[in-house]
Formats: sequence, structure tokens, C-alpha cells
Amino acid sequence: MSSSVDVNFCRQRIFREYIGVEPYPFPGDLPDQLFPHDKIINPDVPEFHYILAFASEHYIDGKEGTGYFMRNWSCSWKRHGNNRKGAGHFSPEDVRKIKVKFPNVKVIISIGGRGDQYPFNPAFKEVWADNAIVSLKKILSEYSGAIDGIDINYEVIKSSEADFAYCIGKVINGLMNFENVKVMSIAPSQAVRSHYKALYQAHKDDIAWVNYQFYNQPVPSVDDFLRIYISLLSIDGYNVHKPLPGYSTDPKDQLNLPLNVFLDGCAELKRLELLNGIFIWRALDDSPSPFPPFHIEEKAQKLVIH
Repeated sequence: MSSSVDVNFCRQRIFREYIGVEPYPFPGDLPDQLFPHDKIINPDVPEFHYILAFASEHYIDGKEGTGYFMRNWSCSWKRHGNNRKGAGHFSPEDVRKIKVKFPNVKVIISIGGRGDQYPFNPAFKEVWADNAIVSLKKILSEYSGAIDGIDINYEVIKSSEADFAYCIGKVINGLMNFENVKVMSIAPSQAVRSHYKALYQAHKDDIAWVNYQFYNQPVPSVDDFLRIYISLLSIDGYNVHKPLPGYSTDPKDQLNLPLNVFLDGCAELKRLELLNGIFIWRALDDSPSPFPPFHIEEKAQKLVIH
């Protein structure tokens, strides 16, 4: 597949993984109380991002957002067949230890949520933005500089494109460089693509990465995968060095995007010098799989390494 996009590529590739959506199955070969960072993180990847999902906001009657964000991630382990849980909650102390042991790791907080339970729907946009900045600063302060960035990940947006760009833009401006926050990313998907396009166009210099959720739409072939990726550059106007293709370990998402299509598509992007990195939606899904734990992470990170 040919592309008219200019690719003067020199930026290091990264790997990002959303984690904390729910407790994960505890692989039988791992000792109690240990979170298996050694099995997940490839030290040869130039930059590895754990994305904590999510900091979610409080809603009025479950409908209108207040902008008051709270930690909602759960990174404990559970064993199949019982309720036993281990450590690994990504507490401030945990995060600092991870980053000392793995110098290529950055830790990001994702705000929003997946599905219509967590819509972007501010009751009052000015109040929402002010509350969001204050409540997120509180979370960041608890981590004392150990958090490297913020990811915007609303899959359901009930406001206009302009209001979304305005509110989230205020949050970006309010949090950039607070504590150690240097990385801002967004996570568009097909249903809300125009909202994220508007946000990016208003804050393109602040947004470092664009995690595009390929798994939220049918992508039956490599040609379809490449067509969507190129359209992010040519239609949505994202900088050639910013989009990251994403794969989901959730079985229902795999009906949209088969693993072989994703990996072959990423390999073709790499050949074209368009692969900036890869992200995976939620580490180690607990559904039955023909693959061993972390198989997908291992395959994806090998593609990312130069």
C-alpha cells in the first residue's frame, strides 16, 4: 500500500499498556504477592508506558459529570476458583519502585472510562473543568512526581466537539508540568473521532500520542487496517509521529480486530516507517485464550524494538 505521507522518521518507538480495569487472573507459575513486571516489560523497548485505568469522575444521578475524579484502578491479582488476591496495586510507593527497577518505564493516569457508564457529559462546563483540575492535581500530588502523564479516554461523549475540546483543553493546560506531568495522550475511537480531532487541532503541540482504538470497529483485513491508519494522518490531521495502533485482549473486541490482522498490519506500518509504537487495551485479560500469559505483549514489543 502506497502513502503520500512524508515520513522523515527518527523518533523512538514506544509500547503502552492499559492496566487496572479489573483484577487479573493469577498465573499459576508466579509466586504469591508478586506482580509480574519482569514478564510484561521488555527492557529493550525504548519507552514502556503503564496506563492506569481509570481515574473516573462522579456523576449526578449517573448522568451528568461533575469533574470530581477518583482513583478507580484495580491492579491486584486473583487466583482462578477463589477470591485470593495479591499485591501490585500501583500505589505511589509501588510506582516509584517500578521506575527505579525499570528505567524505561513511565506511568500514566487515564481519565474517563469505557462504555456508556462513564460518558463525557459535564453538567456545567466551567465548573467541570475547574473541578477536574483540582481533583486530578490531588491524585497527582499523592504520587509526588511519580506520574509522568495524563491520557484522555472517553468512549462516549455527549457534548459538542467544541465543548469537549474546550473542557479537556483546560485540563491539559492546567495539568501540564504539574508535579512531573510531561506526557499528554488521547484515545480516539470511531464513534467519537470528530471530538478528538477537534481537541487535537486545538492542542496539537501539547498532545504527544494518539492511541487509536482499532478494536472498536470492524477491521477484517490488513488493507482495512492500513486504510484507517492513513486516514488518521490525511483526514484527521494527526502528526505522522503521534498515532499508535491499539489491540484489545477483550474477546468481544477480537471479533472486530483479529490478532493476525493487527500484527501483520503493524509489521507493514513498520516496513513503511510509520509505526511509532503499539498499545494494548488491558493487560492479561482473564478470558480463555489459546495463548500463554503475556503472549500478545511479547509479540507487540518485539515489533516495537528497532
